[in-house]
Amino acid sequence: MNFTFTKGTANQNFDGTISISFVVDKGQKSEAEEFYSTMANNDKPYVAKVARRRNKRSLDANKYAWLLIDRIADKTMQTRENIYREMVRINGVYADMLVNDEKANGIIQAWSGKGLGWFTEYVGDSKQHEGYSWYRFYSGSSSYDTKEMSRLIDSIVAECVDLGIETMTPAEIEKLKLSWIGV
Repeated sequence: MNFTFTKGTANQNFDGTISISFVVDKGQKSEAEEFYSTMANNDKPYVAKVARRRNKRSLDANKYAWLLIDRIADKTMQTRENIYREMVRINGVYADMLVNDEKANGIIQAWSGKGLGWFTEYVGDSKQHEGYSWYRFYSGSSSYDTKEMSRLIDSIVAECVDLGIETMTPAEIEKLKLSWIGV
């Protein structure tokens, strides 16, 4: 079960254990009651994960990005996939990792299987670890938070402007971004 909350407390009990409680929205009353009745009627252990809520980007922003990518592809006579990957490479999220040379192909293949924007670049051999090489692992935009997606869209728009491709006005683009930033 997932609960969204903004308030909570943590108290130390007399026996040294910690009690944690969260205040959930009344719209989640039935889920909270179900959880409580399940907990009250058994003594099985549970696992709870608490994470900061991140606003997801809207499909409108994603659709707009792909519309512009298609226009760039048409204008430059490249594939939309190549344009997207180049935008991810220039503006995207990545991590440099040291990979065992014997296992590199399998790891790279598994990473790339996550989607179009999930790819790697060879960075170089490791000077300290024989049989290992450095690779840059890029993450696709489906995993981006709103700040990362905003940066990607800004870059796509800038490329369009450079190529003379019509885009929304800056105010319209800002409004589009704000719709998924959650402001």
